[in-house]
Amino acid sequence: MATLSINHIDDQVFKQIDRIADHAGESSPELARFLLAAGMYHAQQMSFQAASNLSGLGFDGFKKRLRETFSTGYIIPAQVGNEDIHFAKRLSDKL
Repeated sequence: MATLSINHIDDQVFKQIDRIADHAGESSPELARFLLAAGMYHAQQMSFQAASNLSGLGFDGFKKRLRETFSTGYIIPAQVGNEDIHFAKRLSDKL
């Protein structure tokens, strides 16, 4: 997929989205919705569920599209992963 760099939104950005959408064989609004949802999710400003709803693709469709476009699906923040590891260690110490 082509790279889209948005520092500010203007007519040139919309033309770039149109070109990327044409290349991907989809409509510009569909691509824009996906990019907005993916950006909000990757910036950790929105939950996966909320982003999948915003994208219009649904839960599984959004996950699939993230993998196709960014080679990632779910993003687990380091803090959450570390908390889970410490919790699992505390549980195993009690056994």
